[in-house]
Amino acid sequence: MSMELSESSLELLNELITGESVARPELSRRLSVTAPTVGSGLRELQAAGLVVQTGAQKGPMGRTAALFGLSQRAGWVLGVDFGSTQVAVAARALNGASLGTEQYSVGLASEALDGPTNDLIDAAKELVTRLIEKFSPTHGNLLSVGIALPHVVPNDMDYDTFISWDGNPIRVSSLLETIGIPSGVPVLLENNTNCAALAELAEGRAVNVKNFLYLQIGVRIGAGIVSDGRLHRGARGAGGELALLPFPFAPAESNGESITFGLEQHVGSESLMRRVRGAWSLEAIDAPRDVKELFALSDGGHRLSREFTERHVQDVARVALTVVAILDPELVVLGGGVGQSPVLVPQVRALVNALNRDIEVVPSLLGDRGTAEGAAFLAGEFARVEILGERRYVSTIAAKRSTIVMA
Repeated sequence: MSMELSESSLELLNELITGESVARPELSRRLSVTAPTVGSGLRELQAAGLVVQTGAQKGPMGRTAALFGLSQRAGWVLGVDFGSTQVAVAARALNGASLGTEQYSVGLASEALDGPTNDLIDAAKELVTRLIEKFSPTHGNLLSVGIALPHVVPNDMDYDTFISWDGNPIRVSSLLETIGIPSGVPVLLENNTNCAALAELAEGRAVNVKNFLYLQIGVRIGAGIVSDGRLHRGARGAGGELALLPFPFAPAESNGESITFGLEQHVGSESLMRRVRGAWSLEAIDAPRDVKELFALSDGGHRLSREFTERHVQDVARVALTVVAILDPELVVLGGGVGQSPVLVPQVRALVNALNRDIEVVPSLLGDRGTAEGAAFLAGEFARVEILGERRYVSTIAAKRSTIVMA
């Protein structure tokens, strides 16, 4: 992705890379350089296909000045959410503008808990190929790809590293080749909850919030941690991996069973629904098929559903309060298939605020598309840093720490 551009051209590109059209005199004023320097730099950027003339505007003296902006063909990036229950892809232009999203879901969460199913892999390849064919002719080179995975992503990786998907080793190179990532395109692998947190930071609930916690509550349980405006990955990439927390905490609550890494197994939606089905034998109506139906029955006054819902709310609130006590965030964003439920959010907020009034608890603004958008945001930050250099473009998420795999 490296481009041989002069320093003056890179300074100009830094002003234009967000997509704003700017007149030559204004560029000269902003950068404190002469008009000929601006003209020379713009010609260089135009020749590289990065900048185009977008129009003209009249100045205060009646003179017309040409407007310049980032070319549509300057390049684009792709985000892929390779989850346990779905594949979603999001395309963004180099300036960050959304180009489009697509999604494919499997029928049952449990079908994908032992690694990616063939259906998921095939869907990922189809969606990636479709967007590449759609946007490459109009937006130029695919500059980078961000891929969100539902497990710990180590900080130090290479093309032949094996990653664990529910205990099943999968070689990175095999995964990328199977889903059709083009040769030579930089790939950034990141945990899916971290990607969802990045999306909230970029354009969701956490815009301009430097310290916040994204809690994913669904089939899996996880936390995306942003501290002082930077994503916290930890020493080995496992920062926020709540599935590694022991559960229960107190021996008195364990009914004689040993304490294990069991928080996710207890709070996750699959485990919740197993407990519900196990207790449903004497009920007059059919057992709810999922958490959404459980919450609906609870909202309608069904006694057993309300008991399970109240216990689940308490479990989620305890998870939130545990992490809040450690991190002291300004904000907690609840996401995931269960976490953003309109039944769950206000009750968790009330329990958290009963002990800590300073913490705002809100549902995700981005919903199911947040993870793919966060992966695309990660890829976009990387692309801009690569083009402009770290000195000139300071990434809000320290993109240089991301895992980079050359496909």
